Amino acid sequence: MFTVSRGTEITPELMCGYIKLHNSYAVKLNLLYNYYEGKHAILERKKKSSLANNKIIINHAKYISLISAGYMCGSPLTYQSKSDADLEELNAWVEDAEVSTQDMDLATDQSIFGLAYELGYIGEDEDGKAMLKLATVDPRDAFVVYENNVTFKPVAACYYYPVRDLTSQQITGYDCTVITDTTKWSFRINASFGLDSTIEEAVNEFGMINLFEVYNNKEHQGDFEQEISLIDAYNKLMSDRLNDKEQFVEALLVLKGQTLGDTSDERAETYEAVKENGVIEIDPEGDISYLTRQMDENGSEILRKSIVEDIGRTSCVPQMLDENFAGNASGVALSYKFFPLDQRIRVKEKYFRECVKNRLRMYNRFRQLTGQSVIDVSDIKIVFKHVLPANTLEEAQKASMLSGIIPDKDVISVLSFIEDPEAVAEEMQKQKEAEREQFMNTPVLPEEDDE
Repeated sequence: MFTVSRGTEITPELMCGYIKLHNSYAVKLNLLYNYYEGKHAILERKKKSSLANNKIIINHAKYISLISAGYMCGSPLTYQSKSDADLEELNAWVEDAEVSTQDMDLATDQSIFGLAYELGYIGEDEDGKAMLKLATVDPRDAFVVYENNVTFKPVAACYYYPVRDLTSQQITGYDCTVITDTTKWSFRINASFGLDSTIEEAVNEFGMINLFEVYNNKEHQGDFEQEISLIDAYNKLMSDRLNDKEQFVEALLVLKGQTLGDTSDERAETYEAVKENGVIEIDPEGDISYLTRQMDENGSEILRKSIVEDIGRTSCVPQMLDENFAGNASGVALSYKFFPLDQRIRVKEKYFRECVKNRLRMYNRFRQLTGQSVIDVSDIKIVFKHVLPANTLEEAQKASMLSGIIPDKDVISVLSFIEDPEAVAEEMQKQKEAEREQFMNTPVLPEEDDE
């Protein structure tokens, strides 16, 4: 976290120092992104050319981030009014701005880097009308500066991109944008982080800092950051197991009381014949064997499973392909398996929810600028729907048992495949009324006499 003393004037010159500081911090962020991309330490391992040197990567880092982000934002966030206010315009903007895609991108960055950044700006829709749009900014290129007191109020934000020489592709400077509540500066700095151009100044029309920072946790750590040593150990174990297999095939042939020839040429010729035909004739007193290192496959497999369990335990992400994940596991069993992940996600959600609230405040500022009505942000309930493997048979049985005991809307909400229980409940009510009306309008036929 970058901080500044209260009352300090924010200037482009001051922000140059923070950009330099952030650029050095980006080394750690690059490491995390490399692991997510599959560029692990095992790729740098060197051995003698005569030895097998396989470099196997099983990308647990990406698996952890994909499961975490998908579990939290795989289903779009929904917005509900505590006072039953009309949110039709808000939901229309959420649909038009593809906010659910933005949320997934933010959740992925949050998981990888321990930080994520969202920028709001005024663009145009398909008809050329002004529209509030959102963009995800790479955490390696952005930061927020806070006031150094208990409130940690954001006082400035910055995002910057490298400028490269067209021929050598070496970084020659950075194009920077600094935002405060009232002002937006754009300028270029050189590779030594000194001002290298005139400063363009403009009014921040939002009247608030429109670059939001999302933490993953209090420590700003990524979801797999503490598991990197375990991931390296797993890659090394799997690579060495394959190395052992190859070296077993290339084992030395040991002869006792036997020669393949009197000269080096004869020995070479005999050895080639042995390899080609797969047969060798030896004297009665002779012996032949291979010089190999004994491989303890059972021990390696026990170690492999132990590392996988440790990765799952410390990252709180369950191994979905584990044999304990039976396809017919009950909802209670699945809940227990996902309990550690659920606790971690709840922490992530608290920080993510604060970003969404800032987004809604910015939405209000935009509507004020364009002469439209605003919403009460404090009245909005932000709902996350976690994506769990569903046991639909168990859900249907539970809904059937609850029918007639609790309201239909709550009964329907038990079914995970129903996205809008309230709308379905209303549709069911209309269907019941139509059936009742049809019954009441059905003429009663007179009974026939027996005679």
